[in-house]
Amino acid sequence: MKFYKFKKSKEKLSPHTAWGLQLIFEHQQICYQQNIKLPTPSFQISLGQSFWARWNPQLRLIEVSEKLILQHSWDIVVQVLKHEMAHQYVTECFKVDDGHGSYFKHACEVLSVVKAFQTSSGALPEQLEIHVKSPLTELQRKFLSKTEKLLSLAQSDNENEAALAMQKVQELYLKYNIADNEQHQYKYHIIHFNKKRVAGIQSLIASILTDYYFVKCVFSEKYDPSKQDSFKTLEILGKNENVEIANYVYYFLNERCLSFWKIYQKKHSLNASQKNSYQLGLLYGFSKKLKAQKEDILKKYVDHAHFSSTIPHSSQSSHLKKSIQAGGTTKKPKEKIDSSAKQLIHIYTQLQTLDRQLGDYVSHRFPKIKWSGRSKSSINPQSYNTGLSDGAKININKGLQQKGNSSQLKFITS
Repeated sequence: MKFYKFKKSKEKLSPHTAWGLQLIFEHQQICYQQNIKLPTPSFQISLGQSFWARWNPQLRLIEVSEKLILQHSWDIVVQVLKHEMAHQYVTECFKVDDGHGSYFKHACEVLSVVKAFQTSSGALPEQLEIHVKSPLTELQRKFLSKTEKLLSLAQSDNENEAALAMQKVQELYLKYNIADNEQHQYKYHIIHFNKKRVAGIQSLIASILTDYYFVKCVFSEKYDPSKQDSFKTLEILGKNENVEIANYVYYFLNERCLSFWKIYQKKHSLNASQKNSYQLGLLYGFSKKLKAQKEDILKKYVDHAHFSSTIPHSSQSSHLKKSIQAGGTTKKPKEKIDSSAKQLIHIYTQLQTLDRQLGDYVSHRFPKIKWSGRSKSSINPQSYNTGLSDGAKININKGLQQKGNSSQLKFITS
């Protein structure tokens, strides 16, 4: 597929012209991502108040309302565009017009249109807002309430008490997710950087969220119509309550990276050149702490033959994978597998299932996603090692508050 690349003009384009060009680009990107071929239509920004967007098959034209762009995020604009592209798909591929019938539903599946969005266009933006900001269930609120109480304990001045409280949070978190066998309603939350490049610590924070908080993180770009330019974003995807917690942890770690660095910088009269080294060490130190806590939780439940609230140690993964592939048992000469080992295998299988289900949701939203490692950067050993040591002292503490009728995570600087 040929993509049109529009060079920035020294003179700022009129909003309607710039938005129209961006919509052409979005249309082409969607076709590429979904591996379909649709002729690029004409676009018109309309001042009409009676619709959000509409497909005109006679003119091969997609009209998009100005109020949609002005009143809603660009992510919602793109979802409205995909809805209209589904109508175009029906026209171009099936040569029919069935409104929102079976052909349209099939087109929505092809284009990965959000399910809450596969309806008539009257309340489309509001429906997507509800999908993205779906309210918490009673069970989710109870889980977050318990988490809040433990996070409060993690504010203790006693380092051992704070560390123990944080470990209890991890234990509760693992137990809750492993025991949750219901059909999951996934959501996503977009963090806007308003920058062209992503700092190294952002990638590391995203890795921590992915490894320990039952979410997936995807770096992407979103267009800002007010600035007529695209900027980097981070999408956190997962179950509603997991996204809430991961979103809080993201901002918490960002704040800790900044505050810890300022203290270290002032104490040693350092310039900004060592900031990256110290902050990377800080995050790696915190990540090692989370890993050690996970291992302690596993050991505790191995000792007591209680596996319902833990997760297998990474060193056991290859052994467990082989046993699962062999039929879910680990055979020893003339011995039967004990119940604890069976339970361990069950938990590992459950975690694989959870990861696969979330992975399917991510693939549906990003069909041609590319996974890559973090780029290497020069490190100052002294600053890095100091950060490594300081990172082990970080405890995630209270950040849950009631707002209105539902629990929401809100950052609190402690």
